[in-house]
Amino acid sequence: VTVSAQLSADDLAAHGETFPNGFFVEGYLILSGAENCCDISIPVMGFYGDWAKVPIFYNGSRHSRPYTLFADSGDGAFDASVSLAGNLEALSQLFERLPAEAAAEVCAEPIGFSMYYDDEYLAAREKYSGGDLHLSPDGDGMAERLELNYTVLRSAHVSGLKLYDSDNKLVIDESQDDGTLLAYAFGGYFSEADFKVLPEGTYKGVIEGYIYYEGAKENPQTYEFPIVIDKTAPELEIKPKEKNGRKLLEITASDQSLDGIYIMGRGNGGIAGEYTADSPQLAEMKNIRCIVDSIYIPHYMWPDEYRNPVNSDLLFVNTLMNTADDYERSITDAYNFSDILPAYRYQGEDGSISVTYDVTDLDEYLVAAMDKAYNTTEILSDGRDTSHLKTGLWWARNNGDDDAYYNFWDTRNGNIRYQNGAPEKTFSFELNGDSITMEIYNGTDAENRTGKISFTDHRNAVITWDDGKTEKLVYANPDGLAGFDYITTSEMKEIVTAYHNAHSTVKAVSAEVTYDENGMGIVRLLDKNGKTIAEYTGFDRFEITAVDPDGNPVQFEHIKAGVYTVFQSPEQDPKHYYVLFKEDGDVVICSAEDGLEWEGTTEYVDDVITCNKGKDDELSVNVTDKTRSFFTVTFEDGRAYQLTYQPNHNPDNFKVYTTSELEKLAADYCERAYGKRLALVSASFDAGLYVMQFAEGRMISADPLESPIGAFALDQYQNALDLTYLPEIYDSFEPGLWFCRNGQSLKYYSSDGNGTFTVKDAADGSEETIKYRWIGAVALELTYSDHTETVDTIAFSTPVYERAMELHRADNQIDTLVYAGEETLDSITFYTDQELIDMAAADRSKKAGKDVQVSETVVNEDGTVVIRFEDGSAYTIDRFTGEGTDENGKAVNLPQTGNNDLSSAAAAAGALVLILFGAAAVWASGTFRRKEDC
Repeated sequence: VTVSAQLSADDLAAHGETFPNGFFVEGYLILSGAENCCDISIPVMGFYGDWAKVPIFYNGSRHSRPYTLFADSGDGAFDASVSLAGNLEALSQLFERLPAEAAAEVCAEPIGFSMYYDDEYLAAREKYSGGDLHLSPDGDGMAERLELNYTVLRSAHVSGLKLYDSDNKLVIDESQDDGTLLAYAFGGYFSEADFKVLPEGTYKGVIEGYIYYEGAKENPQTYEFPIVIDKTAPELEIKPKEKNGRKLLEITASDQSLDGIYIMGRGNGGIAGEYTADSPQLAEMKNIRCIVDSIYIPHYMWPDEYRNPVNSDLLFVNTLMNTADDYERSITDAYNFSDILPAYRYQGEDGSISVTYDVTDLDEYLVAAMDKAYNTTEILSDGRDTSHLKTGLWWARNNGDDDAYYNFWDTRNGNIRYQNGAPEKTFSFELNGDSITMEIYNGTDAENRTGKISFTDHRNAVITWDDGKTEKLVYANPDGLAGFDYITTSEMKEIVTAYHNAHSTVKAVSAEVTYDENGMGIVRLLDKNGKTIAEYTGFDRFEITAVDPDGNPVQFEHIKAGVYTVFQSPEQDPKHYYVLFKEDGDVVICSAEDGLEWEGTTEYVDDVITCNKGKDDELSVNVTDKTRSFFTVTFEDGRAYQLTYQPNHNPDNFKVYTTSELEKLAADYCERAYGKRLALVSASFDAGLYVMQFAEGRMISADPLESPIGAFALDQYQNALDLTYLPEIYDSFEPGLWFCRNGQSLKYYSSDGNGTFTVKDAADGSEETIKYRWIGAVALELTYSDHTETVDTIAFSTPVYERAMELHRADNQIDTLVYAGEETLDSITFYTDQELIDMAAADRSKKAGKDVQVSETVVNEDGTVVIRFEDGSAYTIDRFTGEGTDENGKAVNLPQTGNNDLSSAAAAAGALVLILFGAAAVWASGTFRRKEDC
């Protein structure tokens, strides 16, 4: 039954203005009753307007955007609508405005930074927001892909991404990702499209939506947004010059979508004409980690096939993304100056930035220009080349079968695997200029090799060993062996022989492999007489493809021998499995719960694995979703298990620790580390690790699968452990002088090597004695004059300094003690802050001819003391010599004023300067964590 309702023109106009998308009309239909029957009223409601055109997508408001586009960079994403340089500068300035307690909270939980956004920050953000999405799909891991977050207001069918070029031609269609979203659902879309094939230019991205209503599909509603493909890095030019005795840099950066310039270095500097020697030191990237983490959206637990690791050669990019290795960090750790010049504040009408920068007081510098697609160009002072053996995998291309894969774990160690299938080895190495020394271990013996190394660029090196052998190294994978799967020469023979014999009546009994100039395998199959019966060419060891004797391409089926972890729904099966596929076809299956579960033989043919434990025990499972390192097996009853290859686990040392074994090993470790047997409170699996919570807040997270270092585990501080090794208990404090510098507090700890610290405060020279006793390999008992406490210790070293010790207190405060030298407090003397203040006041008053008082003292990062006076003058003084400079750079020698009887201090200063030379480097590095007091 169709019911019509009549509305006046005035009603339609009034309601249409308030409800532009249509409105509902309701009323009653009155049915008059027949004789002896009452009337009936039936409520009715209809819609005035086009039901299919009522908005599906939220279109935003004054305070919120309709959608948010993200540029995938590394294993996470940045909001593409906000200038990165502008945001980092504004957030850095906001961080400096925070109270100390709030700043500490932000560093502990960066995601909470938004709670402190103030009017000044929000006003700045408006000025650099609203840009288009820029992508740079060039393989460096920065702005490679897009993500889209949006909201639907109605239950609707929503499409995947459709991308159109400037001629409105459809170039990418991900409509296979179509789906249905419920009303008021939050839609998150991740594009897997290969944008690398697209030329540079501006494209139109479209997401379509329609309701399930007649005619709606033919006229979908859309989100449309521009996408700029930009693979070209900015042009950056630096011209040094001198003017009026000042060292200047004329910096020019240009790009169609320039985002900003970053300047880092050691010392101080600024825009010429604005900067003076008295200008406060800029450090806008000082807290870069917690600032970036506050705006970076990480991708937790994403499968390997979706990962997008940073693969950059640039020092600035790796610093920004926290992917720098030890060598790169040793450079940036020495930088204590940083300035951000966002394009929205500094660019001219042509979009470029041109500034003259004063670097008179900047010893070293790095200048980087970045555009909105995160393409970057950088220049270091003196043309410094940062090419080095980067952490990751280097492929030594030695003509095929002799190829080696060097996996550099850090700046000192790694492991090697070989194309010919030789056993894996580990190595340690040292670089000294162009000289390289490598010690290679096979488990029992060590081989020492020395040679010369040269770099063609950041990703290509040549090592000429002293024995005459030359290796050409190509940087192949920043993740090392993870995700870098290859077929060895012996596997190549096996795969091709099995394929050929399954598809030919002429059977091969053996095979030979050679390699062409491109590293592709040539597999010759031989009969029992050694005669060649077939030849497969172009074998790609990574893609497992070749060309058969008839010229046809072949994709081989193959399950790589090695160790696999297994994932499945806990509701389906609660156990945690690990599988070993052996070269001979045997399989071993273990679980963390029960140890050995099954072993037998397997055969893989036509996407089916047939398992045999005996004649009456045969089982077949289907293989799907197969990649080189991942596949799914499905049983007849529907149970599905995902297997992932683990390249860092040696199949020859396959061992799975059961949960009960891990619990005992962890309890044994806790007893040795903390000096007492702790009760196990709870245990469960999390992200593949068996997490054991012990009493007193102790936590051990262990991998049931044995690693190259043994039973790998992490403690509550994320320190790596081998639970099969119980650490020794010994005094880790080398006799001599240690120092702890936190904020403006500086204290010296003099250890006698027999359990006693004499602690002296540099501020006033006050002393205290602390007794210490190691009650475990980690736990340290400290006894003061009025109380005793137990702290956890973590000993570590870096390329900057050799020995350091973190003390983790019960209130979560962390003090870092750094070893300075063998001398003790009773053999050296230094000037306290108060002594320096007294000498400086006397010196300044004598020079000024009147009484001048000290207004402020500040301890610099390098340990020097800045003393400011009421008359505006200032001294920068070395506390160990009493010497320094005034505000005009003129020499100051406080002990020579004659107003202080501190000759013994001055006499000892020279020796102390030598002792603490390394300590100054540590101060400048800013690498250790700080709290308010030691």
